[in-house]
Amino acid sequence: MNLFDKRTFLRVARVIQGAQAEVPYNKTWQRVHRETGAGVVQGSTLTLSAQDREKLRQLAALETGADPARIALDAFRQATRTETADLVKDEKWAKRGVRDALVQVCGLNHQVKLDQTYAVPDGGYLGLRWQQVVAELQAPLVVVENLAAFLAVDAICWPEALREREPLFVYRGDPVTTPAPVYHLLSAYTGETAAFCDYDPAGMVIALTLPGNAGVLVPADGVERLKSHSRPDLFDRQSAALARHLARETRPEALRLGQTLLKSRLAVMQERMIAHRLPLSWRALTEQRGPIRPDTQALCAFPEKT
Repeated sequence: MNLFDKRTFLRVARVIQGAQAEVPYNKTWQRVHRETGAGVVQGSTLTLSAQDREKLRQLAALETGADPARIALDAFRQATRTETADLVKDEKWAKRGVRDALVQVCGLNHQVKLDQTYAVPDGGYLGLRWQQVVAELQAPLVVVENLAAFLAVDAICWPEALREREPLFVYRGDPVTTPAPVYHLLSAYTGETAAFCDYDPAGMVIALTLPGNAGVLVPADGVERLKSHSRPDLFDRQSAALARHLARETRPEALRLGQTLLKSRLAVMQERMIAHRLPLSWRALTEQRGPIRPDTQALCAFPEKT
């Protein structure tokens, strides 16, 4: 018959579990009535007897593999694909995607340190559930905007005070790798957090709007030295968005960071910072929850270019 897609199944299940005798005669119920003969049409209403509801229960169970009278609807809506496949035949009914709880993480010296230490191949990362990171991480958490920078964390000139704490780096995500679990992680993690993004208006908006983010890693060099690395065309395209965000921003340090960037008219990409060994500095957005301190002295894995 192929009648019971996810929406139809859930509507039928609610009617059966609630012992409803009447439903609106909309497109869904018109199709159910037409294909099963269940119910009596009375104007804009479909009347369902106990026998009609039992008939729909049996048909739905036969087609989907799930009993609509017994399925826990709230749990079903939050089930993973594997959990959904245990309930119905079609695992694609799952609301949660396969990657919805996974974050991509890496650490310095090819190590991810949680309750145990995991070795990571050069240029690689681990995919972990964000809940595990929240439960086990005892170090600063740094969100990295771009994948190229995330895969090259050992080549970045991090502040010495941060490097000493052996931070965990998490990739923010992109249209393929959803950022949602990273936002869940940031909202739940109670340790130190910071964002390393492109030093341009778009990157600053990302850093200032990440939930729970308490710091931003920015180039430590002065404006004049950074001008040779900047892309004015990007700044011109992005500056209006940062200005709009700052009009709503209330944190004093966030306002200072954003206004400084707008005044400098800089747009320096993460890849450029890495290629030219530009040192980074931690700038707090809120009162820090741990001993990380602003520090303009950075350590590089390779000699700094001149």
